[in-house]
Amino acid sequence: MNDATYTVTKMSSVTPKELTWLWPGRIPKGKITVFAGSPGVGKGLATCSLVAIATTGSEYPDEAIAEHEPCDVIMLSCEDDLEDTVVPRLMAAGANLEKVITIKAKVKGNDTKKIRDLSFDTDLEILKNCLNDNPKL
Repeated sequence: MNDATYTVTKMSSVTPKELTWLWPGRIPKGKITVFAGSPGVGKGLATCSLVAIATTGSEYPDEAIAEHEPCDVIMLSCEDDLEDTVVPRLMAAGANLEKVITIKAKVKGNDTKKIRDLSFDTDLEILKNCLNDNPKL
């Protein structure tokens, strides 16, 4: 027997609100943005470049004038190692590393030192808690 519950919301009861943008027309503020695709096509490099722009307040590729404040970023990476790939790429792109965090899930059990990458299908609550605990992200 399935114990799952659900709720139903009529769209007529939803009050629309204006979306704000980190990169106008491309990346919304306060939303999850996923770069998905085959390995080796440049997702990591593109992400590091965008993180550098966001954390320094620099211009996005299609902007004539940058008019945004530097912001903090949560960066999740499941393909690349932080020490030998992600951080060196962020440094090369000019990111403000003080404004970039990553989070991992603690593995439940006797050994609390074990950690793993987040999985969107099982760890959304962890991500929500991190966002609630760090409102500047």
